[in-house]
Parts: sequence; structure tokens; C-alpha cells
Amino acid sequence: MSSEVSDTIIKSSGKLKAGVQHVVKSTNAVAVKQTSSAPTRAELRKKQQQRRDFTNSLRDVAHGLNYCVLAILFFFSLKQHGINTWKVLCVTVLFCVLYSISDEFHQSFVPGRGVEFKDGVYDFMGTLIGVSVSLVVGRLAKKRDV
Repeated sequence: MSSEVSDTIIKSSGKLKAGVQHVVKSTNAVAVKQTSSAPTRAELRKKQQQRRDFTNSLRDVAHGLNYCVLAILFFFSLKQHGINTWKVLCVTVLFCVLYSISDEFHQSFVPGRGVEFKDGVYDFMGTLIGVSVSLVVGRLAKKRDV
């Protein structure tokens, strides 16, 4: 009887050993997969920097777009009064530039905000694009009326 018990124990321990080995292998495989897919600190910093760069680029485009729309609206509001096109152009650019300067000056008083020269540059570029679009649209509208 003792040989039967010892045979059973040996068989059971063999099965137990095989089961433990299987669990260990499975756990190691999962750990390796999790370790290899987890981003490193450098990768996380790179992604954070990419998000900041994207956000800053989006802000820059928004600056230009706001002033583009402002220039178009201001241009056509003056043009409706029958003022000479070149005078309207100059007054529109001057108005938008002065507004941009006042906006940047105002930001110097807001906590967490600051004056940035590049914002003024994007505002000016948006103004020029807006005035250019206004001139083209104005000329096309004039040709259509004739």
C-alpha cells in the first residue's frame, strides 16, 4: 500500500510541477507583453511634447484666422460706405495692427498670459490674408456686376 501511495504522490507532484511550470510560463509571457507595450519615460515625454507642439500650432493658426476674419469684416464694412479701395485697405490693416497691439498689451495684465511677439506676427499675417481675400472677392463681385 505504501508503494501505491508513493506512486500516487509522485504522479501528483509531477502533475503539480507541470501545472506550476505552465502558470509560471503564462505569467512570464503576460509580463513580457505588458512590459514591451508600456511606453518608456522618453516616449511619454515625446508624446507630451508633440501634444504641446500641436496645441501651440493650433493657437497660432487660430490667431491668424481670427484676424483674417476681422480684416474681411472690417474691410467690407468700410467698403459699403463707398470709400476708395486703397484707403479701405490701409485703414483695415492699421485697425487690425492696432487692435493686435492692444490685445497683446491687455494680455500682459492677465495672470498666466503674456505678451508674445509671434502672436502679433500671426495676427498681422492673418490681417494680410484677410485683406487679400477681400480684394479678390471685391474684384470678382465687381466683374460680375458689370
